[in-house]
Amino acid sequence: MTSRYLRQLVGRRLRGHRLRMDFSQKQVADAIGRNVRTCIRQESGESSISEPDLRRLAELYEIPAAKAAQLAEWAEEGQNLDWYEENVEFFGESGLNVLSFDGVAVEMRELHTRVIPGQLQTEGYARALIAPRYQDEAASTAGVHARLFRVQALNERPDPPRISVVMDEFAVTRLYGGPRVMVEQLEHLLVLAHDDRHDIRIVPFSAGGYPGDGAPFGLVFVDDDRIGVRESIVVSGDEAAIHTDDDTVVAAHLALWDGAVGAALSCADTAALIEARIADLRRSL
Repeated sequence: MTSRYLRQLVGRRLRGHRLRMDFSQKQVADAIGRNVRTCIRQESGESSISEPDLRRLAELYEIPAAKAAQLAEWAEEGQNLDWYEENVEFFGESGLNVLSFDGVAVEMRELHTRVIPGQLQTEGYARALIAPRYQDEAASTAGVHARLFRVQALNERPDPPRISVVMDEFAVTRLYGGPRVMVEQLEHLLVLAHDDRHDIRIVPFSAGGYPGDGAPFGLVFVDDDRIGVRESIVVSGDEAAIHTDDDTVVAAHLALWDGAVGAALSCADTAALIEARIADLRRSL
């Protein structure tokens, strides 16, 4: 589990206890001698919570000793910064919230209409996408390394998540980085397409419009027996993480996902389309 995820977990549990006691954040802040902004950051997981603050909150919320001890353990483990939190200028604050689930996700679903998702990118393709964002080459290189490190961290987990992707045909047609870079990227995509941990599908141009067209999003599923968590989050097009407390939002995105899968080619036909695209590009080299 990432440190940020643990901080968010503690924050969500504390928020649940606060709502159970029908306290406002202002009332809580006054009770523990903090300002409201500090309480907001603690509940959101943006900042860690100190042992004295947690002890005061446990007393205020009348949290049973065993549950308070568990929160204290998670809070202590969440004190350190994760590697991606040192790259906030690249990922953004909302992006950090998404990445916090990388250590506990059992499945990630990505609907992308214009580009190949970051989890599937090669270095050359990632560089072609990221470089135009920066005028400084060092910043661009740092961004590329951050993205590749995330992929490495996901793949090196003892229990890496299943990754399911639906892409528009546009994503494998646009020449990011030129033909050679795209051939390398598509060959990598083809290898992943034949791996049991990946489910990769393409919606062909011939499909016309389809659910989710033009509005990329992701779904992250968590099923962690160690901490008793069963949840999923929606990652909207602007990378803002929406928690599953809103079942309606999740259900709506699941419906969009099912519609996009229904419009997409089968995995086998997707692999054939990628092979044909590679052959076309090789002829142009």
